[in-house]
Amino acid sequence: MSLHTIKTEDVIDKLPLELQARLESAAYFCDVTIALVEKGSVAREIAAKQSVLATKNGKRGAAVLVLQIVATDEYPEQAFGPLTLYPSFEVIEQVELNNDASGTKKSARKIAREIIRVLKPVALEGICTDLQVDKPALEPLSNADDIAKNLVRYGVNFKCYECETNSDTQVANVIIDQVGETITLTCSTAGSTIYYTTDDSPPWKGNHAAVAYSAPIGIPSDGVTIRACAFAAGVIDGNTSRANITP
Repeated sequence: MSLHTIKTEDVIDKLPLELQARLESAAYFCDVTIALVEKGSVAREIAAKQSVLATKNGKRGAAVLVLQIVATDEYPEQAFGPLTLYPSFEVIEQVELNNDASGTKKSARKIAREIIRVLKPVALEGICTDLQVDKPALEPLSNADDIAKNLVRYGVNFKCYECETNSDTQVANVIIDQVGETITLTCSTAGSTIYYTTDDSPPWKGNHAAVAYSAPIGIPSDGVTIRACAFAAGVIDGNTSRANITP
């Protein structure tokens, strides 16, 4: 059996789907549409209108929009520190529809509160830390246009951190040494390949001037500037080393 580790770059996409599924599985939301949408996009507004009209188990008039993740970096001094994630939801109620014979009869405020009750205990191992209710926990979002359309909107805000189950590592820096009339390049990361340049351009694999290091480099009579970087599969590229070498 092969083991699957969720990469940190996948969490941003995966977390909204996981939260949508958790709400869908809760009995309270059996008649409330749960839609995954882009925050602040035209698609979000279209989804909002369609969701309150959509029928779920014979009911309609209220919906929950699972918004895409906003993230910040609270640990900028840490090269591989986790991002802080802010899962959020928008509850929409078309009051007239929601209170007629086919309505859910669940107000936007009650639905918003239930989202907190259902998700506050959630811990998605391998994806994020325990969900924390952020400030403000609940916030009214309706504007004048919404009121005219008999819409009530509430925001629900959470906070969590990425799990570091696949702790990132970086290739070690290249050591540039002058040995007699030659230059040697070494990297302590097993399986790494070193690229170097002598024209002071970036020593990246995509640079046509970059050369893969295989043997000591001769020093020109007028000296040379060496820039070098090491690369390895599945690991973040190393930092660039630079040295001015004279005969």
